[in-house]
Amino acid sequence: WLQWISEMLRGGFCVAPSTLLKSLTSSASSRWQVLHPALPKRSHWCPVLASCGGAVALCRAQARRSMSSVPLHSGMENGLVSCEWLKAELDAPDRADRAPLRLVEATWYLPNSPFAAPEGSEGPQAEFMAGPRLPGAQFFDLDGVATPHSVPHMLPDEETFAAAMAALRIEPGTRVVAYDRLGVFSSPRFWYTLKVAFGHPAAVAVLDGGLPRWKELGYPLEEGPPPEPLAPAKMARWSKVQEA
Repeated sequence: WLQWISEMLRGGFCVAPSTLLKSLTSSASSRWQVLHPALPKRSHWCPVLASCGGAVALCRAQARRSMSSVPLHSGMENGLVSCEWLKAELDAPDRADRAPLRLVEATWYLPNSPFAAPEGSEGPQAEFMAGPRLPGAQFFDLDGVATPHSVPHMLPDEETFAAAMAALRIEPGTRVVAYDRLGVFSSPRFWYTLKVAFGHPAAVAVLDGGLPRWKELGYPLEEGPPPEPLAPAKMARWSKVQEA
């Protein structure tokens, strides 16, 4: 058990206390099913929020939502959207009153676990570059956009984060949907970083089921090297939320 908990902590992930207690009383064969109930089926909202205090932070973020200056009544209010919703949103005609939407892949693998990289993988960014990926998606490197530390992927400083968001063309009014290649595992960490740690005022959501569910539904995918990225957005000022 100590080895298992150590793996989770070294990965920088945190599980809601009630979920952890339930997993500790489960048999070894069902332990990961408790932490990620749909394995190996389609993934749903995973209790892993990929940051210490993540469950509390989610509640705080929801409480702050009503104080946001940017309307969030867009289908993304709960921080989770279905693939069906996203497909309809991407197919809908542009409207002047609708904020731009960015898709971000935030895949990260936890070694020596069911969430480890597949055999032969050259890493999540290489997999993203080769495809398949969601159309128009961009990659966020959880290890690369981080504060240098003896512990990996610590939250980035404000300047580093601002540069990363500019490269992704994410501005204060941009809506963002994050996904990962495992279903729902590491993408909540990006949600936490953007929405909670840096207080993004627009809507941010995790894609329920991630890339596996998108593929299961037969929706369009991109293969091969992605198109040349557009010029970065103007670098906005991002400030860490103290209570995060």
